Amino acid sequence: MGRFEAMPPRNPDFCAQKSSILDLFGLRRFLGGMASRATLVATLSLIVGLFGLVNTTFAFEVPQAPTGYVNDYANVLSTDTKTSLEQELKAFATTSSEVAVVTVPDMGGDYVEHYALSVAEKWGVGGKEKDNGVLLFLSIEERAVRIEVGYGLEGALPDSVANRIIQNEMIPLLKAGDYNGAVTAGVHSIIQATQGEYTAPLSSSFDGNTLGNIIF
Repeated sequence: MGRFEAMPPRNPDFCAQKSSILDLFGLRRFLGGMASRATLVATLSLIVGLFGLVNTTFAFEVPQAPTGYVNDYANVLSTDTKTSLEQELKAFATTSSEVAVVTVPDMGGDYVEHYALSVAEKWGVGGKEKDNGVLLFLSIEERAVRIEVGYGLEGALPDSVANRIIQNEMIPLLKAGDYNGAVTAGVHSIIQATQGEYTAPLSSSFDGNTLGNIIF
């Protein structure tokens, strides 16, 4: 789970990757002969930075503004599903909180918690004052699903409930390739949770280490 606040992407450990990067570029012997430690560190930092740039350059870039409450950039939802959920979420937003759906084809190697949070912040889901929005996010290539919740809804939709929604309502359908059913079930359960009406036992497959960042 995450909150709509700034959170930098998690970079790979510099020391763990230094040796493999040098081997790849054939620079170990060259850099080993450098007299200046500062020059060595600066050069290594540049190489790792370039790797990070390449790693995210080809990630799908979400538009600056949504087209509605359902944004299926991965094209995995049917027209009927998108139309039905759009109408439902539009009506829900007029009486309660905002729930937005985003599917993307890939994240270009980015971490799902950072990618999803950046979308929520960019779009201002839930608004800055109330911060009562929820973002249901799926990345198809990485097979990752995440629920981002604003501060204003954390009481009604805490981490434990959000993960039960994913594990119990969505994962079985996602594993079966039923994206329409999974997203619909996720949206309905999120709405129920915000109204205090969602109850479900903790899934036996729940793993606290995957909190909010579940692979299907």
